[in-house]
Amino acid sequence: MRVSFIVLFAAGLISSLHGRADESSSTPASPEGSEPKSVEESKYVDRLPKEKKEGVFVIKTGVGSGTGFLGRMQGKTFLVTNLHVLFGAKEISAMNQSGLQLKTGKIYGAADHDIAIIEVKNPVPETAVFDIEMNVPEGVLVNDSVLIPGNSLGASTLLQTQGKVAGLGPRIIEHTAPIYQGNSGSPIVGEKNGRVVAVMAYARKVDSAGECVADSASNPDTQIKKAIRYFGFRFDTVKSWYPIDFKLWQQQCAFLMEKQKRMIAVAAFYYNRPDWTADPEILSRFNSCEARLSKLKAPLARRNEATNFLQFLRSRMEADTNALIHFERTAYPFLSDAEANVGESSARWKVFGQKMETNIKSHNEEIVARVATPRLSVAK
Repeated sequence: MRVSFIVLFAAGLISSLHGRADESSSTPASPEGSEPKSVEESKYVDRLPKEKKEGVFVIKTGVGSGTGFLGRMQGKTFLVTNLHVLFGAKEISAMNQSGLQLKTGKIYGAADHDIAIIEVKNPVPETAVFDIEMNVPEGVLVNDSVLIPGNSLGASTLLQTQGKVAGLGPRIIEHTAPIYQGNSGSPIVGEKNGRVVAVMAYARKVDSAGECVADSASNPDTQIKKAIRYFGFRFDTVKSWYPIDFKLWQQQCAFLMEKQKRMIAVAAFYYNRPDWTADPEILSRFNSCEARLSKLKAPLARRNEATNFLQFLRSRMEADTNALIHFERTAYPFLSDAEANVGESSARWKVFGQKMETNIKSHNEEIVARVATPRLSVAK
């Protein structure tokens, strides 16, 4: 899975503001008082047929890595991965364990699923191509065994994990096979027929803080059996595919990443975290504010100066939020869809910005008092 400081930091902020579970690629911690199995005690899974191993690829984008696989759709072979694996990509490189480098062509994205398919230009072994399950309700059952091969932890080696189908949804499949950062785009392979039933996409941590959740989790009949839940997107319910112009995609990703970065810096200041000092504009404004505050003695004058700085933060957040609203009208669906299930979508960041504007306004006096308190300027 694509992981960056921005996404991880923002995920926690979005979670606290939205009251929803954080999406994370982390694995659950060992229960208190127990020890995880050592490598020597564990057996490595190797159930994928040799010819299909040639159909799994390590994808590198210049900003991160993930997994892809060869899939057959309507008689044509594509490299399949997640759209979020391609988020911010500077390039797309795909190589299998035998060193076969794919030559890629046109890119298509699912309109309402986190799936990308990429044309393959060079010849590939037909035996390496996976068949895709296009009727999940008929072909997949809860408790079916699944295998997930992929680039676990972005180490560029093919590891396989095994689990079972836990549940089916209109767009997604839930399973129990442990996955890691780098497994985004991995095929979720049904072991009974070798077909890909879904594309691995994300994991979600179970928030057990609520009384009801905690009670259910302790019930022996609970159907949520782990601290982390794993999900992949189905192919058979994709409504349409849209062509992606890679240069335009790069431009839109860059725009969105810049807005994310700016919003996170304002949020960091609001939460009194040191990360905001990495933002040159906020740092410069703050140090200028501090310089003026050092010359002011009257409490009212100091308060007015601090209020002006806070107004700058609110105006900046408002401008970035409005820019995202405009962005949604022209952006690729995955980059603007609130249901994209990843931290990158502009719809989620728009709501994040609106929440931050409200929070700053409602805590105006507290923040003004903090800014107006005498201190040394932050070093540039």
